[in-house]
Amino acid sequence: MKRGDLYRVYRGYKNDPKKHRVFLVVSRQTLIDQKSLLTDYIGSLSSNKMQEVNTALRIALAIG
Repeated sequence: MKRGDLYRVYRGYKNDPKKHRVFLVVSRQTLIDQKSLLTDYIGSLSSNKMQEVNTALRIALAIG
């Protein structure tokens, strides 16, 4: 598992119409906290898309 990997995560809530979510690995801390949920690997983002994610995160978190 590495940054930029995408996983399908099952969230079997009874009344939830979307029982599956896509999870993007964004940090090592995410890996440690969520590793048991990340079993269904579906792909990874390109380096260009990861740059877009990095930019969006910087803006959302107000990081220079």
